[in-house]
This record gives sequence, C-alpha cells and structure tokens, in this order.
Amino acid sequence: MDSYTIGIARCFTEKLYYGVLSSRTGLRSERHSTHVPPPEVTTPLGKVQGEWRISYDGRQYAAFLGIPYAKPPIGTLRFEEPQPIEPWIGIWNATQSYICVQRTLGPSGTIIGNEDCLYINVFIPDTNEEKLDVVVHIHGGGFAVGSGLDYLDPKYVMDRDIVFVTFNYRLGALGFLSTEDPIMPGNNGLKDQVLALKWVQQNIASFGGDPNSITLNGFSAGAASVHLHYFSPLSKGLFHRGWSMSGTATNDWAISINAAERAKNLATLVGCPSSDSKNLVECLKTRPASLLLQKTKHLAELPLITIFAPTVDNMTKKPFLLDHPRKLLLEKNVLDVPWITSVTRNEGIFVVASFNNFYTG
Repeated sequence: MDSYTIGIARCFTEKLYYGVLSSRTGLRSERHSTHVPPPEVTTPLGKVQGEWRISYDGRQYAAFLGIPYAKPPIGTLRFEEPQPIEPWIGIWNATQSYICVQRTLGPSGTIIGNEDCLYINVFIPDTNEEKLDVVVHIHGGGFAVGSGLDYLDPKYVMDRDIVFVTFNYRLGALGFLSTEDPIMPGNNGLKDQVLALKWVQQNIASFGGDPNSITLNGFSAGAASVHLHYFSPLSKGLFHRGWSMSGTATNDWAISINAAERAKNLATLVGCPSSDSKNLVECLKTRPASLLLQKTKHLAELPLITIFAPTVDNMTKKPFLLDHPRKLLLEKNVLDVPWITSVTRNEGIFVVASFNNFYTG
C-alpha cells in the first residue's frame, strides 16, 4: 500500500466521520467569507463561477456546484448511454445544486428531483498550490436515492490540501433498467459515473487537481460502485486508488438478478408492452418519471433491497461489466491498483429497523 493511500485513509477516518457526527450535534456554525470577487475557473468546456465558503476549521475554500458533465438524459435520451456535454459560451453559474429524480425512503415516500441531473461538484482549498491530490466521492443510497451532496458536507474535507469532487448519476429504473439484451443492456448509472470520471481527467487540472492522482471513495452503493470500476474495461486509467466503505461489488445486492423480469414487471404496471424489448423501452420513455418511481415500489420483495441495480451487460458493444464480479475476481480479471475496504459496527441495525415499517406501513 503506497503512502498516499494510507494518508487518505487517515484523512477520511479522522475528518469525514467526525465531521458527519459533529454536523448533527451543531458543535459549530459555518462562518461566511466576505472574499470578493467569487472564484472563477476556465475549463476546456468554458468558464465556471462558484462561491467562497468556510471549512469546519475556518479555512476558506471555493465551491463549484452543478457543473454539467453530460447532456440532460431527457426525452429521447432517457434510458440511453450518457452523452458528453458540449462547450458553453459565457460563464456557467456554478452555485446551484441538483438531485436526480427519486422516491424518498419509507412507505409514504415522495418524489423529488429531476431527470436533468447529471452535474458535478468541485471543491478546492484557497491555495496557490497546484496538482493537488483528487478525491472523487460516489454517493450511496442503494442505487435508488441520494445525490452528490448528501451525507458528506465538504466543509469537513476542505481542511486538507485536496481537491474534492462529487457528482450525481441516474438512479432506479432510469439508471439501471435492463432487458438483458442489446436493446437495453443496463448500467447507464454506472456509465454516468464513467463519464464523470472522464470529465475529471479532462478538466480537474483547471481546478488545481492532479489527474494522475485520483482516489475513488464511497459507501454502501457508492462503495460497491467504487469496487465495480475495478472490474470494468470502461474505467481503466480513470483512477489510481479506491476505498469502499460498507459495500463491495461481490455483495448480493450489488448485482441485479432477473433484471429483464423486473423490467417487464415495471412495464406491465405502467401499461406498457412487455413481450418485445424495443417496444417496452420506447413506451417507458413516454411515461412520467414519477409514475415509474411510484410503481417501482410494488416490485420490492423486502425493504432496502435494491430493485434496479448494476448487471452484467456483455451483450453490448461497450459493456461496463463483462461478467459477475465474483467470477472476474477468481479469474484475477481486476484492475491492479490499491484498494481499501472497510465496514462499521452494527451496520445491520438500519436494515433490521426498516422491516417493521415495511410490514406494518
């Protein structure tokens, strides 16, 4: 294990977990900087303007929120692989956050977010140093909920000399529907992640980050996502080390079983044909996202079990996953870069507590 991998592990252990806990107890309030003008960065795609913030320990840092890394996956682009964003004219206002459309957890879950959600967030310390190490955080949420700004407040990370990156990727059926054939092979949510990592490679130097020193980090579904990138030919060369917290690609919930059957069941629930994949997908493109999400809950067999998740998509020309990660691991068909995996105490309590609501809600 290289020294940087050890260092980043200490950074997250000491700062991230402590920061998440302290943010809930209100130990400190964030101070606001009077620094003017707002931070501005020129990228290969165009200029972005963010805002100044103050870290937990009082250090100034720049926050760039909601930078597009893909074309909006709406209309005919729903259920399609992500398309790279084109350059823009003028200055992009990078002060607005986005969230992918999703149904909140619980029996009475509500629909929040939008389909136009493929945006990336970059946080950089106020320093003259260049080629800072980059940490890319992939959010968790069972491939069904969450966003790049959930759970982890960057103000606890920005006390360190790193560039911190988060992003959104498509969730639920919109990100992981699969008919297990070339029509709809699935894994679009993971391909969103790949495109986000390509964006980092091409643009992060403009923010003072080192594209040759990128660490992937995530927990739960984010942790499984990190690990899945070790098995994907599409992710090769896009990162240099990773840390999976409370999740791996070999977990049962990380890979969808009977994905085509679930796609057909969803189609039936929303009044679409299910016998032909092409007609199924074209019909689902016409249904409101809110309807797809509301009906998805009827496919759940148990609480907190992923319904739409990554799948083997070796039937397509550009597969993300050639085979089940367990088989690829046994064959040693895995990226040879450092990897840390970890768990926390009493993780199962969250799952067990949800069963009561599932059966009584």
